[in-house]
Amino acid sequence: MSKRLLSCSLALLCLLPFTAPAGAEFSIERAYARETPPGSSAGAAFMVLNNRAQESVTLLEIRSPVAHRAEIHQHTEAGGVMQMRRMSGGLEIPAGGQVVLQPGGYHVMLMGLKRRLQAGETLQMKLSFSDGSHQRLTVPVLAMEETLKGALHPGQHADHSKRSKAHDDHGDHRGHEKH
Repeated sequence: MSKRLLSCSLALLCLLPFTAPAGAEFSIERAYARETPPGSSAGAAFMVLNNRAQESVTLLEIRSPVAHRAEIHQHTEAGGVMQMRRMSGGLEIPAGGQVVLQPGGYHVMLMGLKRRLQAGETLQMKLSFSDGSHQRLTVPVLAMEETLKGALHPGQHADHSKRSKAHDDHGDHRGHEKH
């Protein structure tokens, strides 16, 4: 199978939701990581977190065997300059909503990569939440040009009407499941 066909197949797979077992109140959709250039020590992953529960939850930790550490980061603009900062304290996901991790916003930084992320492969991630639950994901790695086409981010925008005061500095978030 050609590399291009494999990349396109993985891109389509990303559009399908990762759904939790029947009755669960949390789902993860469109998870993918970007391929990295040779020698890169950091990579990025993106996804949509959906929470149908009546209580918010906080994404506290992400682990992946491909990186020494994984962190939630946010791009912000200050004085006309884009900056990236780590979300200390985790990422709150309010009840009944959605958090979109996408380029230029919230995202997962995979730091201290143990190997290059190459298009066509997958990586494993484990997300841990404040309610003690966990999500394990198999995340496809897509070619950079596939991630720039916009098909993975069809104009979604988080609803900022349900922010908690503690998280006003970094916007709205949503999504989660118990195991």
